[in-house]
Amino acid sequence: MHPLAETALGEIAGDPPRVDVHLLEMLAEHAEEERDGDGPEGMARGQGVDVEYDDGFPDGVDGLALYEDRLLIVRPSKDRATEWLRIFHELAHWMLMAMGWAHSHGDVWMLALALGAPKSLVRRERPGCAVALAAASGLPAWAASARLEMLSAA
Repeated sequence: MHPLAETALGEIAGDPPRVDVHLLEMLAEHAEEERDGDGPEGMARGQGVDVEYDDGFPDGVDGLALYEDRLLIVRPSKDRATEWLRIFHELAHWMLMAMGWAHSHGDVWMLALALGAPKSLVRRERPGCAVALAAASGLPAWAASARLEMLSAA
């Protein structure tokens, strides 16, 4: 299993959500509607947040959301899907901080998956499997699979 998958799925299961999943879905749809360009950077820009890259993070740290600076800093990756998920993850941190909601790291991961594949995209693309959703959204296949499971449970 990809290390990021192990972390994300473990934290969703082990750090139960505190925010209602419907609110997370609404936040993701809002971000989709407000996007200012393609990919996760366009979604961040639509929220008034900049994205920078820094490969100097210590092992085990892939990014940072600086709320007051309206800035996300992420470790770059040779794999675009992993890099995009890192941005969605940090944007989820930033958005939940902006809302002022008490939240768990499980909430952050669930919102990151919803940002990467909002319900409107899933309805439009109607992917029959995780690989199809990964192709449509740019998420890693494991994240697309987790997103489809999330939607089927809602």
